[in-house]
Amino acid sequence: MPRPATLILVSLSVCASAGGPAVLKPSCVTPAPLNGHFDSRAPGYLIQLKPGREDFTVLMSRLKTDYGIRTRAEWPRFRSFAADLDTEQVSELRCDQEVLELEYDAIATASSWQGRL
Repeated sequence: MPRPATLILVSLSVCASAGGPAVLKPSCVTPAPLNGHFDSRAPGYLIQLKPGREDFTVLMSRLKTDYGIRTRAEWPRFRSFAADLDTEQVSELRCDQEVLELEYDAIATASSWQGRL
């Protein structure tokens, strides 16, 4: 009798985010948080790096080489950047020791900030 395919293993390693891309479970013990919610109008990510450990330009060069990242914008003063990432890049970045947090990109409007300032 043939054995049924084992799809359970795949479903344990991938967490689906509501309406967005699948998110791989990071392989490290303490991954950087992935904040926010997926918005198809702004499908990228904002990545915040930890303060002052390594020169921003040198660090960005390493991240681009190690993970194949192509940034959309970089903000050296804030040690952050924006990029369109695939699920593997998100998982890997969450485990990089220089990454503080990742956040889904979003559309901001004046009404979305009302009462927050």
